[in-house]
Amino acid sequence: MSLHLFAAATVTCLVYGCALALYRLFLHPLSRYPGPRLAILTDWYVLYYAWRGDLHKQVQQWHAKYGKVVRYGPSTLSFNSATAMTEIYGVRANVRKTDGYAALGLSRRCPNSLVAIDKGLHGFKRRIMAQVFSEQNLKQMEERILDNVTDFVSLLGSDSDASRGWGPPKDVAQACTWMTFDIIADLCYGEDLNLLQVEDMRWFPSVFRKVSQRGMMSLIQPRFIQLKLDHFLLASQYKDILRAGSWIRQRGEARAKLGNQNAEKDIFSTMMNATDPKTGRNFTQKDLWVESMLLLIAGSDTTANALSATMHYLLHHPRSLAHLNTEIRTTFATEASIRFDAASPTTCPYLHACVNEAMRLAPSVPNAPPRAVLPGGIYLEGDFIPAGTVVGAPIYTLHRNAAYFDRPDEFRPERWLDPSHSSSSSNSSPRGSGYDTAEQQQQHHHHHHHHQQGTSAATTTKHTQAYPAFCPFSYGARSCVGWRLAYTELHLAVARLLWRYDVRLAASASTSTSTPPPGKGKTDSAEYEMMGWVVAAVEGPVAQFRRREDLF
Repeated sequence: MSLHLFAAATVTCLVYGCALALYRLFLHPLSRYPGPRLAILTDWYVLYYAWRGDLHKQVQQWHAKYGKVVRYGPSTLSFNSATAMTEIYGVRANVRKTDGYAALGLSRRCPNSLVAIDKGLHGFKRRIMAQVFSEQNLKQMEERILDNVTDFVSLLGSDSDASRGWGPPKDVAQACTWMTFDIIADLCYGEDLNLLQVEDMRWFPSVFRKVSQRGMMSLIQPRFIQLKLDHFLLASQYKDILRAGSWIRQRGEARAKLGNQNAEKDIFSTMMNATDPKTGRNFTQKDLWVESMLLLIAGSDTTANALSATMHYLLHHPRSLAHLNTEIRTTFATEASIRFDAASPTTCPYLHACVNEAMRLAPSVPNAPPRAVLPGGIYLEGDFIPAGTVVGAPIYTLHRNAAYFDRPDEFRPERWLDPSHSSSSSNSSPRGSGYDTAEQQQQHHHHHHHHQQGTSAATTTKHTQAYPAFCPFSYGARSCVGWRLAYTELHLAVARLLWRYDVRLAASASTSTSTPPPGKGKTDSAEYEMMGWVVAAVEGPVAQFRRREDLF
């Protein structure tokens, strides 16, 4: 009897599986969109690439093969289009964050501003955080940021100061990570991790790489977390994850007890004292804890990656490096004069262009932030997309779209210098990076859209087209609120480093201790390799530094 039941159950499962496959391939509302067959059948297939860290490259290949719109999950569509990107992530888009974001939070009852699915809750948190990262507030934290930048520059060149020659090979990415973690910890808690000076806590950043990998897998397949399969993934670093969480909780509690007694202005005090102008509400203790932890994660690796990528591409493009050296060394008479206002896009347009170009080629968030379409559906690129569909615009792929960027795989900072506006084109950062509000971003997009519609194909420049497709800080209501701090750190660190030191790639790639991505050997290629999780994980470049001869 049991054998018959087993046979019946097996047949039922097979029939159901075949029926489901046929439905997803041929009868599903999204069946008219092309994509890889296995991905259309199940999200578990794409999960493999999310785990491996090369989903961003895979999605780019799928778009090259299948076109502008790719179906890479039973209910998932990817749009390689700046228009669709603004339609998906715009303030009034009929979408919400997907359930997979829950895995990126620390508390189910008190989600942080990254994972808050409820738009009202997110709006409240966003309005508070916008005050935290205002230009005025950052200016008050300038000295603390500069102290850490000075430590970063000194660490990379310390050995060459003594020898007066080229110093030993240094892993630039490692130093960038230590600096950005030190800055954000100092600004959040008034106590940095001291990674640049002491080895004790240098295990700390690696914890967040595993968390980022887990988060990416959750965004692709939420059942991965629901079935607790992530326990196997995190087992090796579980103790370190608990240690990191404990450190952050202790610092948060200690800083909260200090209240406003802290002599220096910091992010924590601003969060404590800020009031939402719309509701009159303030952050609770739990809000302060989850938001400060989010800042520690989101405000460190992302900026470190952009800084490492900028140095990588400059080291592989000597002419660009020489051009930038000249700009920095002729603009500033002393290293100390390189401060917030001085290292601005207006003062150093080529520096800003190099940073933008590095973020275009190696965005810290390379994959498509997924959005679930709400009841009533949404129109994307003129097509009606039904409720329940997961949609997104893949940032890595969009940044290398030849429709928006001429010779998209090449490092060409000049593309950001609009000859018709001279250096002033950099005065307002590109959309997604230099606009205070999501509404301003959208107005900017529409301005470009209408400009292009009223311009002949012959006179429409790739420079004009680049802005709508450039989104290193995402776009719309959910874009990165800390873009000002990120640009400040990037401009100051690159400018001060290149003002004090000559820099070159280390003589041999064998000096690198980095682990190449799966299937990749160690390479000196101009392409900056990265593991594309929620936040990309990078290695290198390995460089040597020599103090400028005229400074001795």
